[in-house]
Amino acid sequence: MRETPSPAYAQRTAWNVRDSDGTLILVRGPARGGTALTRTEAERQGRPWLRCDLSEPVAVEAVHAWLVAEAVRVLNVAGPRQSEAPGLYEDARRWLMLLFQTRQLGS
Repeated sequence: MRETPSPAYAQRTAWNVRDSDGTLILVRGPARGGTALTRTEAERQGRPWLRCDLSEPVAVEAVHAWLVAEAVRVLNVAGPRQSEAPGLYEDARRWLMLLFQTRQLGS
């Protein structure tokens, strides 16, 4: 992890995408603002990304399969901040714990 020379979130987003093997975007509904920028940046850099809408059932097995297929070892997790999506942080934390427990057991 390295600090960006600029405080602008666009540079931090670009570096996070660049320095990871894949980006998992966790949202409720459409991606906006910095979250949409993350998707755009991943596409621009030709990096794998996957969007999961936590307002719908998300198949942990499908995400696990994506991680394996893309050989993701360093995962960038993106999404809106808590102030923009109240409760999403806790939902994402619980969901990621389930994903990582499943991945560890099924590796």
